[in-house]
Amino acid sequence: MSREIYNSEELAMFKKVQRIAYEAVCKVAERLEPGMTEKQAASMVAEELNKEGVRRYFHRPFAWFGDRTKFADFKKIGTLSFWKLFGLPHFGKQFQPSDRRLTEGMPVILDVAPTIDGYAADIGYATWCGTNVEVEQARMDLRKYRSLI
Repeated sequence: MSREIYNSEELAMFKKVQRIAYEAVCKVAERLEPGMTEKQAASMVAEELNKEGVRRYFHRPFAWFGDRTKFADFKKIGTLSFWKLFGLPHFGKQFQPSDRRLTEGMPVILDVAPTIDGYAADIGYATWCGTNVEVEQARMDLRKYRSLI
């Protein structure tokens, strides 16, 4: 069972791993271009983390483009034998990065959980490729509510 209270040094390590993960996905997000595949984007995240000394993962990088960011058609294919005791679903390889190609305006999720010296951070980063008219309109619409948050 995991602890719920950590000392300041341990919290600093969690924050360090989180910062490294976040910076890696931000760097990759800036380099996304139409035509890239989810597999390429996920590999780029791994390369960025490798530069920072990451060698282990709670889970390796994922990248989802377009309608795959909704997970709408991901079907539960069963329950893993051990986890069946807990009723946890198994979705097979549907979450794995695919050969889906990025197009202009397409939504993107980059997700990774690196581990450094036993400390892990799981981050997900949502963005889009190039210009997305719907997102820009939503940002403009929400601007007036920012000060209320």
